[in-house]
Amino acid sequence: MHHNLSIFFLFLTILAITEPMMAQNGEPPAMVHITPERLPDLNTPRGSHAAFFLNGELTVFGGHTLGFVPTATAEYLRNGEWHQLSMVYAHDNGIVVSLRSGKVLLAGGHDQPLGIGQSFMAEWYDAKTHSFEGFGCLYRKRSMATALELDSGRVIISGNQKATDEIEIFDGRKLFHKKKDISTPHMLPLILRIAPNNAIIFSSENPDFQRNDTDIVDRVKGSPFHAPLLKEWHPLLLECNINNDAGFIGDEEKGHYEHLVVAYNDSNKIAVMAIRDTIFSLLPTTCCIPTKGINTDTILYESRVLADRRTQRAYIHGLDTLERHYIVAIDYAQRPAPITVYYTDPMPECGYGSPILSPEGNLIICGGLNFGHGDVQHDNYAPLNTAWLFRFSPDETEVEHSSWWWALLVSPLLLIFCFIIIKKRSKVTDSIEDKQPSIVVSVPIDTLMPRIRKLMESEQLFKNSELKVADVATQLCTNGRYVSDCINQQEGISFSQFVNGYRIDYAKKLLKEHPDMKIAAIAYECGFANESSFFRTFKNLTGMTPREWLNETD
Repeated sequence: MHHNLSIFFLFLTILAITEPMMAQNGEPPAMVHITPERLPDLNTPRGSHAAFFLNGELTVFGGHTLGFVPTATAEYLRNGEWHQLSMVYAHDNGIVVSLRSGKVLLAGGHDQPLGIGQSFMAEWYDAKTHSFEGFGCLYRKRSMATALELDSGRVIISGNQKATDEIEIFDGRKLFHKKKDISTPHMLPLILRIAPNNAIIFSSENPDFQRNDTDIVDRVKGSPFHAPLLKEWHPLLLECNINNDAGFIGDEEKGHYEHLVVAYNDSNKIAVMAIRDTIFSLLPTTCCIPTKGINTDTILYESRVLADRRTQRAYIHGLDTLERHYIVAIDYAQRPAPITVYYTDPMPECGYGSPILSPEGNLIICGGLNFGHGDVQHDNYAPLNTAWLFRFSPDETEVEHSSWWWALLVSPLLLIFCFIIIKKRSKVTDSIEDKQPSIVVSVPIDTLMPRIRKLMESEQLFKNSELKVADVATQLCTNGRYVSDCINQQEGISFSQFVNGYRIDYAKKLLKEHPDMKIAAIAYECGFANESSFFRTFKNLTGMTPREWLNETD
């Protein structure tokens, strides 16, 4: 009787630990129907423009209007009405970056209609006075370039279309100059901060609209490095203005720089890359990001990850050929991250363009291109002037859950249960308690990974310079192969790289809190066997020596 009860509870245990595994492999996400709210229409239809919230006002800049003609206008929403402004220059597919000073830098873009050519021109926008001021020109003519402001106030610029590319610096006042050559020319590259005054640069396409099949990533400071994940997964090309900080989920005060980036592979699957310092991995999720919509129509994604750090939720936008819009919500703080998909009815009057996140944590799409009308897609000649608000309040939505996956879940579990009964009757003298380690070993990787992290952080195992994967496995009552495979699949890195990440994070903490501490002492305190190994690992992950990093942080 005792053994039969034990087997029954064993069955329940396997049911509990197998369900998350089935969820990751096959359970579809929750589908939530929403009805967006239409905001007042823009004064000017526009595409390839930029949008920001400035001083609490939704503001759009530039782009092109009807006839695929660049427009030198901007407008802001106040008291339910759009107020149009005249810019000094037109910036269609130009650089638009909101700065910490409260101003906006606008530069470059196409100098002709139809998305042709590049321009030099640069200007300021002052949100307080709603005024523009032309002041200078880029080092190089550019269109389809992106920019990022560093803590120093300098702005990194890179990317071009059908022209030369390199890394360019704006001094934050009036001067632009070349910083350095770039190993791989880009179009609309991602420029992501990895330190207060350093960033990495990469993209999926070069200036000639060809895919960059390389895993080389450039650094503003430091030499290029290889990111093996980029051989299989490629960041989405976004044919619109990019806010490079949109997917930032780190903590600047703690020196933690991490970003989420939408990626695809050659099988047209969609995933999210998590990039921390110079380590690229895939964000583990409870299920795959869907590529098919409500009626099995293909969902086309062309959106940055928009991260709301207050709620620790990130959003990706897409739509299908029937013009239903889909917002994939990812609760990224959890591992694996749960996914919820919000979808709309067909919305032919909602433009196709990159949305922005409102201060309240909702999404807004202003203007954008027509999409999906017959054989015409991305109609640059007839952009829209509509604006829409996508709310994510659970009280106003209807959740649909799929239940078919239970059939997939129960069948293998019954087989497992039968196998255990047969095994028992074939005479196994060991008690159920003696078999418990083998049960723990089979815990799915999405359950094991949080335990590995908790153990590493609470016990600070990384401080042991002789730490082995077997040491972690022993404390978790599992085996080394499961730990190693778990880290490799969940983080995309080896066990030693995983441990070194903790060591370097702790080194940064010591450098900040004890700037006079000797480097050798820091190396040993963090778990490195010698100083040279510490230097090599630190520079590989940050692109700088410890002292250079500390100076940049200060």
